Amino acid sequence: MRGKFLTVSMMAVLSLILSVALTACGGQVTMERVAAANSVDALLSRHKSFLTEAVISAEYDEPFSWETYLEKDFVYVPYRNNLSNLAPGELVAYLSDRNLGSGYLIASGNGEDLIFSVAFPAMPAEDYIQSVPEDYSIINTEMTPTENILNIEPDKKNGVTNIATELNGSNFQYILNYNTLEILSMEEKSVSNQQEETVIVLNVSYDAERPELAERMLREMRESDEISNDSAKLTIVYNPGTDSEESYSYIADKKFQISPILKDNYELCYDADGQEPFLDYGVSLKNGDVILYAIPY
Repeated sequence: MRGKFLTVSMMAVLSLILSVALTACGGQVTMERVAAANSVDALLSRHKSFLTEAVISAEYDEPFSWETYLEKDFVYVPYRNNLSNLAPGELVAYLSDRNLGSGYLIASGNGEDLIFSVAFPAMPAEDYIQSVPEDYSIINTEMTPTENILNIEPDKKNGVTNIATELNGSNFQYILNYNTLEILSMEEKSVSNQQEETVIVLNVSYDAERPELAERMLREMRESDEISNDSAKLTIVYNPGTDSEESYSYIADKKFQISPILKDNYELCYDADGQEPFLDYGVSLKNGDVILYAIPY
């Protein structure tokens, strides 16, 4: 009887511990709730910004770092933090702003040049879809809910909850804000031949200040919208020589380059016959006005 009583008591204690863990943060902690709490919209409803810093190791000879900085309708991604010794043509940073459009900072032989992505035809700001090359969610909000929770350790004293999960041969360790379930850090390890290998280490900062280079890019993007005495016009002509011909223009300072965002199923060409495709990264305006042609394919 005594042994049975101890077993039942231990089960009761374990049940209580699990119950406390699962009911932390004002309700049952599930990966569905974690995913919902860490969507971009959810995070930016509570914070003015967030900065993610990741070190990625999997499938690469050497680990590399990856950063993203987000505000509402604003994305900034530095590809190079060290601006010294840049080779001409190297990509330095990317920025997308719903009101200003998108810009890439490209290294040139004389410093850095900005190339802007401009939508043709121009669209109202509320209809403008940011030209963002990736999904900037902190986690995969579709896959994360399928992770199996192995352990939950609420630490109310320090304001965090530790969660261990696994999925498809990978183990995940999350440190979450105890009250909001926001991810503070995450580490993923792959398991192969009884050995663990770190795949990614991620840290998140909330209400972070804008990076200095992002501020500089924003200043120059606003400047590109101002018509100066040394401006030039880029014109894109759609369906040249046909009844459906139409054209759109953008004026910018000659020091900037433009990368047009075309309508679907069109390619940019130097000539109206479509025999000479435009293959450059951006359109230089330094020599004056430029006319290019959008040819259907």
